[in-house]
Amino acid sequence: MAGKKRSIVREYVEAALWAVVLTLILRAFVIQAFRIPSESMLDTLLVGDFLFVNKFEYGPKIPFTHVRLPGLRGPRTGDIIVFQFPGNPSLDYIKRCVAAGGQTVEVRDSVPDNIQLPAVILAYHMPAQGTKDSYALGMLTAVLSGGESSRLTKRLVDKDKLAVMVQAIPLSMEDPCLFIGFSIANFGKTPREVEDVMQQEIDRVQKEMITETELTKIKNQRETEFVQKNSTVQGKAMQLADYYLFFGDTNLINTEIQKYAAVTREDMQRVAQQYLKNTNRTVLYYVPKTQAQ
Repeated sequence: MAGKKRSIVREYVEAALWAVVLTLILRAFVIQAFRIPSESMLDTLLVGDFLFVNKFEYGPKIPFTHVRLPGLRGPRTGDIIVFQFPGNPSLDYIKRCVAAGGQTVEVRDSVPDNIQLPAVILAYHMPAQGTKDSYALGMLTAVLSGGESSRLTKRLVDKDKLAVMVQAIPLSMEDPCLFIGFSIANFGKTPREVEDVMQQEIDRVQKEMITETELTKIKNQRETEFVQKNSTVQGKAMQLADYYLFFGDTNLINTEIQKYAAVTREDMQRVAQQYLKNTNRTVLYYVPKTQAQ
């Protein structure tokens, strides 16, 4: 009788152990439950929701190692993915895949604040300073917002009365940085109205080369600015320091103006097409709290 009881206890223990082992195997290699920790997935997933992750899709990782088994496929656009945060592997992040390898996307956001007039910011990736394309983008800046007669100013501020100010700002630095289009909307105008007209003028320089008259005017402006910067001892000292620190070439004080002079209308149209495209930018609306959605 005592032996039979031990046999029953042993069966229960063995069943429990096998259940634990099977659960651990399933959790490590097949499927695992995760809880949504934050509001970043609203309205698709709510805080506190649970979801099951299929580990076979991308290939499970062998526990206590960095070895990952082959998966059935790679991530696709629209997939909800659970991954370890690189800055803290103890944290699991749950995000939707918005693009896969080789794809590019436009990022949009809206930030409410205690302001009176909304602003539109278009930020495009641009190459590092000193490259041929950086000089062409610098020249293109003058076409778009270099003075009262520039295209964006004449269209948005003077003609359509959509904005109180507009600027194109190439943040040319040692590493690739951003080409910024910035505008403050007029009273009663929406950020979307302003963005649409800004986009129309960008489309225009992409589709049509600027005129020879515009190119001559811009080059004359650049030459005048260059001469004015170097007309004083302090100005020359600052220019030499910049050329030495950022380029390692102080002789640019004599030759950089030639790089601007070498820019052609074709160059300016090409960089507009290459860099000022929707899939190479982030769009930010900086809006009054009363307009926040």
